[in-house]
Amino acid sequence: MFSFGFLLVLIMYLAYMGWMYENAGFMTLAYMASVLFVLSFFILLYRKYTIKGSIKIPIGISEEGKSNLVKLVITNKGFLQISRLKAIIYVEDTLLKKKKKYVMKVAALLKGTHAYESNISFSSPGNYEITFKALRVYDITGLLYRNVKVRKWKNIQVMPNIHDVPITLTEGTKHFYGESDTYEDSRAGHDNSELLQIREFKAGDRLQNIHWKMSAKQDELMVKENSMPRSCPVVLFLDFKGDKAHRKNMISFIEIASSISFSLMDAGCMHYVAWYSEADMDITRVKIDNEASLYYFIELAMKNKWETNKEDISVRYGEKYYMEPYIWKLALDEELVLKKQDEFIKKYAIKDLEKEISSTEILL
Repeated sequence: MFSFGFLLVLIMYLAYMGWMYENAGFMTLAYMASVLFVLSFFILLYRKYTIKGSIKIPIGISEEGKSNLVKLVITNKGFLQISRLKAIIYVEDTLLKKKKKYVMKVAALLKGTHAYESNISFSSPGNYEITFKALRVYDITGLLYRNVKVRKWKNIQVMPNIHDVPITLTEGTKHFYGESDTYEDSRAGHDNSELLQIREFKAGDRLQNIHWKMSAKQDELMVKENSMPRSCPVVLFLDFKGDKAHRKNMISFIEIASSISFSLMDAGCMHYVAWYSEADMDITRVKIDNEASLYYFIELAMKNKWETNKEDISVRYGEKYYMEPYIWKLALDEELVLKKQDEFIKKYAIKDLEKEISSTEILL
């Protein structure tokens, strides 16, 4: 397998030796190599414009150690069969900044569109960018090749392990009242902008809440029961400063944050998770109140670069959302230290992380 640059150097060497020593054998070899060079160059140049590639990943979310299907679709629009072909694929862990190269051999390619499947498994959670970088096309001899750029990519997110965190909520946290566009579906309150239900009048009900039109229809007193806004008493700040020395903690960092957020949600505590977004160059946050929002937060966190934040994000958060109070501030930093109201709770050890997470109680 030779590149054209190597063959060109070889031709020059053979021609020089033939001329220097007046050797017909060297000159003949130089001539034959020149013919091969020209013929192969134009054949591979033709194939550059007649071969196309793309990548498909049927399922973009996976689990640690699970095999994932990757499908390469290659189209040969030319009339010549391609007897030898290789697909060059790069798999990059965008969180840990690690990249690995894969070379996949492809069978003889006739005219038309062909799909080739391969399975890739990942040993750790993370956001993996799979790039179909190029197709290495060989000439009719199988000796010379040319890389045809593809540059198509897809993402696979390998979800972190989520563990139960012992969460205890105080009455103040459970009944926190604040500005919100989300309302309780089972607990009455005094926010008359959102109606929970209309029911029969009971002793102790306020006269202002009587629904007079409904009472007239039912021929008995009916009252409007207003809803209670569901506010976020807790904000979990992900304070990763982008220090390269702590990049190895990235997966554990997201695993701890995901576990705390899941356990807060499971305990019935709607909350925000906030961090510095590299894409937005600003504080971003996600309200967690169900599994869909939890996985949305994990998806965004895994795609974030976690490189440039150098400031206290809770201060920036307070400036941006100054009209939205909360009770509890939880902060997790790049050293895996968890604090509550700036007071130390726990420094998690990566070794036996599941036990570390599930054995630390958080009182809010």
